[in-house]
Amino acid sequence: MLVHLSVHNYAIVEHLDLELDRGMTVVTGETGAGKSIMLDALGLALGGRADSGVVRPGADKADILASFDVDEIPGAREWLSERDLDGEGPCILRRVITAEGRSRGYINGTPCPQSDLKALGERLIDIHSQHEHQSLLKPDTHRRLLDEYSGSQELARQVQLAAQRWRQTRQTLERLSSSGDEQRARHQLLSYQLEELENLALGEQELEQLEQEHKTLTNAEQLLGACRQVMELCSESDAGNVLSALTSSLQRLTVFQHQPGALAEAVNLLASAQIQVEEAVGELNRFVDQFDADPERCRRWKNASTPSIHWRASTGSSRSNCRPCSSGCWRNWKASTPTTRRWAGSARNWRPTNATTRKRPRSSAPTARKRPSAWPPP
Repeated sequence: MLVHLSVHNYAIVEHLDLELDRGMTVVTGETGAGKSIMLDALGLALGGRADSGVVRPGADKADILASFDVDEIPGAREWLSERDLDGEGPCILRRVITAEGRSRGYINGTPCPQSDLKALGERLIDIHSQHEHQSLLKPDTHRRLLDEYSGSQELARQVQLAAQRWRQTRQTLERLSSSGDEQRARHQLLSYQLEELENLALGEQELEQLEQEHKTLTNAEQLLGACRQVMELCSESDAGNVLSALTSSLQRLTVFQHQPGALAEAVNLLASAQIQVEEAVGELNRFVDQFDADPERCRRWKNASTPSIHWRASTGSSRSNCRPCSSGCWRNWKASTPTTRRWAGSARNWRPTNATTRKRPRSSAPTARKRPSAWPPP
């Protein structure tokens, strides 16, 4: 039961102390005397919602304290004991609301959230008024009264624990089932990729060569442009090039018949540099002349390559690393193959999304591993 209520700086009330005893207490007064304000303050102490408007003008905070005798309320004593909030004497609920709108709650001097004040308050008191609900309207109260009347509190507690274990087990089962679906999807994808690699029958060195060819074709325009710029700087620029500068320097130094040792070494180094630059220019010319930068060939290379080779060339992974236990493989493959095959929908519903992608026929009869005739592209 409520034994004491203290209200400070709440609404128009500066200070109020109310002592209550057993039996019936009636508070009377004319309209506007503050009866409803007292009940509203008690509601805040029991976990009601509040804002800065409840603080008395000119005050820094509103402070409300309510003391309850819980000796005859076993539900409240049990609730306090479960949370180590019980103590000697009455149960004291306190609520502080600052002028900035911040709120703090205390149970027996221990800070607690508003939800705990409300949960405990529902076990301590019922406020029957126009704007407050009654505990008799709550299904939880119906169950509690029925269990108490039938003497089945212990059975109800056992059922509650069994329901909690069932929910936990169901969540664990759903989590394991979802993990199993993902593992099966990854295994299906990696098996398909492994089969594609085996059908190609490529050696390790040959695979590296194909990857290098792919990189070269991808950067063909930039590569040829860089080669031409270097050739122009070395030998073709009319405004001045490396070979012309070396030749002019050698001509200036070789006119002297008797050269000191250091000068002779410099002449030898310049002559060697001239030879090396000429050889480098020759190699660049041969590379440019022999380089096949046909854009159509690059397009055919991309279209003819299988998803596994696309995935290998873009991620730099080796065939030996393609294991079902490698985490994230199918995600990397999906991000790196935008035009050939993709995961459609969930990981279990894999299918090719490009209508032009060739499908490899399957046969139950064993066949020899043979390289597809379309690989590598002409």
